[in-house]
Amino acid sequence: MFQNNSEAKDTNENFNIKNITKEIFKIQNIIIYILTFFISMVSIKNEVLPFGLAIISACLGTEIPIAMVFLLSSISVLIFQGVSNFGVFFCTCLLYFFLVIIFKPKYELEERNEIVKTGGKLFWSCFIINLINNIRGTFLVYNLFMGTIISALTYCFYKIFVNGIVVIRDFGEKKAYTIEELIRLSYYYRNC
Repeated sequence: MFQNNSEAKDTNENFNIKNITKEIFKIQNIIIYILTFFISMVSIKNEVLPFGLAIISACLGTEIPIAMVFLLSSISVLIFQGVSNFGVFFCTCLLYFFLVIIFKPKYELEERNEIVKTGGKLFWSCFIINLINNIRGTFLVYNLFMGTIISALTYCFYKIFVNGIVVIRDFGEKKAYTIEELIRLSYYYRNC
């Protein structure tokens, strides 16, 4: 009797792994992975990396598998932005994931674009990492102001991406999209 239960448990685990693999490599998710790689290349003045951070948190907010998104975004930042910017990017991601784990995010209805609300945690992780980077040297009020602007910019791109990704994620389903979602999707494609 116990043997049958363990065999059934192994079958369920294999079935779950099969479902997870199928979910990770869906066509819609592969398109999102490619867009993530290209978006993460972009920086502002070779210093600010809001796009890679925003796409990672947007995928987390829409419950798209995050492992491949994080991996491709990290590779893109490392290749195109250098090791120092990758360090800032990686520390910001670690702090963001830590804040999401420690402070449980709010969940919304399935019908909404942003199922998991993590934008505030993204803002604070960007702000804290920018503050730490600027405290190391001479501290200016300008640096505090720019850290706030960069964090707000990252949050704005998070909101754009979280509403644009839903169109890609739900492609093929019969669903009506709002004009805001389509505008954000076109903005999303135009910036690639």
